[in-house]
Amino acid sequence: MWVKKWVDYTSKYGIGYCISNDAIGVYFNDQSSILSVSNVKFVYSDLKRKDPPIHATTEEYPSELHKKISILKHFRSHFERGRRESNDSDYTDLPVYIKRWVQTRHAIAFKLSNKTV
Repeated sequence: MWVKKWVDYTSKYGIGYCISNDAIGVYFNDQSSILSVSNVKFVYSDLKRKDPPIHATTEEYPSELHKKISILKHFRSHFERGRRESNDSDYTDLPVYIKRWVQTRHAIAFKLSNKTV
């Protein structure tokens, strides 16, 4: 798996990205991450606190995630062009997501949760 598209909004929110399996996520400036594993389901992780990930839907989620869900929906609409629908049953475990990233003048590098760089 690899990051096939990304949009840098780190001046406001974080970096939005699309993985090669068409999952869409956001790595937020506060080091939390949200990954849309279907049009309805998502996984949220606070990478600083190392709490267990929250699996929820865009209809039923903790109220403190409202702004992050809105941002995820924004990035999803940005990346949806040409995206195929994913099968919900493909995601029983935590899917692959961006764990860290770094950008220089010449390149950007992503470290995924499956240790791919």
